[in-house]
Amino acid sequence: MVTKNTINNNNGCTQSTKAYPNSSDQKTKDFIKSVGGSEAELVIEKRLTVSDVSGNLGRLLIPVKNPGFLTGEEKAILGEKQNVSVLVFDPERRKVALNLGKWKMSKEYYVLKTNWNQVVCTNGLKEEMVIRVLLFRDVQQKLCFAIDRVA
Repeated sequence: MVTKNTINNNNGCTQSTKAYPNSSDQKTKDFIKSVGGSEAELVIEKRLTVSDVSGNLGRLLIPVKNPGFLTGEEKAILGEKQNVSVLVFDPERRKVALNLGKWKMSKEYYVLKTNWNQVVCTNGLKEEMVIRVLLFRDVQQKLCFAIDRVA
């Protein structure tokens, strides 16, 4: 069942948005194949925090667990505190260009930023929602992410 809600959250977004049932893993894999993507790898399933959806911060923190998905060139770029341009497919499969960065705080984190607020606003993402982030490479070997709402 698809329902419409109006959202006014702490990142300044006010819009009408649709609430969709959870995406299935198979649907996501089929979508990735349809855009010429490689085998998908789960990066994280995460309950969004207030900082993940804050308009002031504009980024999604992803704890660094296994950087094996990065190429040597991407690791070097991130090691120099620069960004890697990536494509993100939101829960409704709209393509958004973002940047992937690496931050060292108390731990190391990857950060999806630059247009992250657009993803939050257009999808009505809020604190406490659970998302799944998968990564894959497109036909040109560009790093891509697919985001699904879990709960």
